Amino acid sequence: MMILIALTRVTALLVAAFFVLYFALKSEGRLKTFGRILGGWMLVLAAVMALAVVTAPLFGGRPFGMGPVRGPHGKMMMQRGERPGVRPESMETPTAPVTQATPPAN
Repeated sequence: MMILIALTRVTALLVAAFFVLYFALKSEGRLKTFGRILGGWMLVLAAVMALAVVTAPLFGGRPFGMGPVRGPHGKMMMQRGERPGVRPESMETPTAPVTQATPPAN
């Protein structure tokens, strides 16, 4: 399903890029330069979208492996290096030092 949606979006972007580049060819001055840049950018976006769909199965169904990183209980993780299910050192519960019990005196 993801391939079909991406295919329609890439096709629409390519058609729009064609028209932008066509009208840029017919125009003059700064508009011609702007049209070429815009049309080229649209072509690059279409290529990146197509590449994202092709590589998505390699990354667990997410384009380029990108997606929200969620921690425990569905909370978004904001700090770098934080991993789901692992508590930071600052949140560890302190433990009392272990002491040896002295045997009772007879």
